[in-house]
Amino acid sequence: MKREERDGPTILLYSLWQAALVIAWPSGVVYLNQTGGYSCGQRAQEGVVVPLMDIPLDTGRCPLEYALSSLEWISTGLGIDDDRATEIDEILGRFRATQGISVDRERQADSEEAWVYVVAAPADLAEYQRFGSCRGVLTWPNSD
Repeated sequence: MKREERDGPTILLYSLWQAALVIAWPSGVVYLNQTGGYSCGQRAQEGVVVPLMDIPLDTGRCPLEYALSSLEWISTGLGIDDDRATEIDEILGRFRATQGISVDRERQADSEEAWVYVVAAPADLAEYQRFGSCRGVLTWPNSD
């Protein structure tokens, strides 16, 4: 989403301290986060946000956010490869809050640190309900 397309209500996720799913949905609200490590990209998605909080670690960090942030991210530009997509899918499979969510393999080239395009399938214990299969963005605090 280009900067000039963000004229409506916008919520900044810069101070987000957990992972979140932004379901692409015609809500009229745009969610913006800093992405891509030290490249400090600015990415935006219209939709609805679903916090993906799991039980905090002793450090006070969300385990899902910690696992995603602990991957070795190199700011080499846009895109993730198949190996990185598989690593992220394996992380998503570990947590109740992310059952049914997987990397959108058609959007790997558009994904980067703290902004990964995903597909969210219906799941019994999902934090999102009655959206059917939908697309969105998995986001978390940028590492810069």
